[in-house]
Amino acid sequence: MVAAIGTRADSLSAIPEARDSADRALRALGAASGQRLVAEFGEVQAEALLLRFAEACQGDASLRDGPLARLREHDRRRGVHPNTVRYRLRQIQRVGGFDLADSTQRLALILQVNLPVVSS
Repeated sequence: MVAAIGTRADSLSAIPEARDSADRALRALGAASGQRLVAEFGEVQAEALLLRFAEACQGDASLRDGPLARLREHDRRRGVHPNTVRYRLRQIQRVGGFDLADSTQRLALILQVNLPVVSS
């Protein structure tokens, strides 16, 4: 059994939005493969946002194309297992000394990668 709590409804007119947030929290919990059984919407808001984004993009193939799709196809053709990619990402973190799970560090890396190369 899974349970989700939506946002607070301070008025009758806010009830539909609160119900919608509870439904989105339930979908987020369901997508988490049983890792959690109970959550308030605020606890799974990021996951709910990503699910909503994925649903909105589902019918638009142009949003699924691009570098990641090419990389996945490349790896599929060459038989590269997803665990190999995960291993390589762990190695990149170990050697580089950063944590890709930390959003601040990821942002800093993105900014650094996009800095122009200046010759001394």
